[in-house]
Amino acid sequence: MIRPYVERDERGWLRCRVLSFLDTAFFDSVEREKERYEKPAIELVAEDGREIIGLLDLECDSEGLAARSGRGGMIWHLAVHPDRQRQGVASSLLEVAERQARDGGLVRLEAWTRDDAHVQRWYGRHGFTQIDS
Repeated sequence: MIRPYVERDERGWLRCRVLSFLDTAFFDSVEREKERYEKPAIELVAEDGREIIGLLDLECDSEGLAARSGRGGMIWHLAVHPDRQRQGVASSLLEVAERQARDGGLVRLEAWTRDDAHVQRWYGRHGFTQIDS
């Protein structure tokens, strides 16, 4: 089930993020608290009834966006627990976030990745285009 993030999710969110990034180029990006956003944000979690198995944070009108026309949003975090990867969780999170972003007037999304080729391919399959490296 995909739903909005709530404060009581923080520990599960952190745990899911750390475990999902363990075998990636983001292995060294360990946070002790969930990031808070200055701008409006779409913050989603996927849960299986017991635990958080995925997460997506998208900040609307973020300062990190490239200078392009139209309102945009930055995907700061997209992670899926390693035991649940390749089961469509990330795609489902992105689909819900895209729908909410469109409903909120955003016309484009951006995401930063490191050098994980499989991550870059995943974003490419979902309509993203590499702009910078």
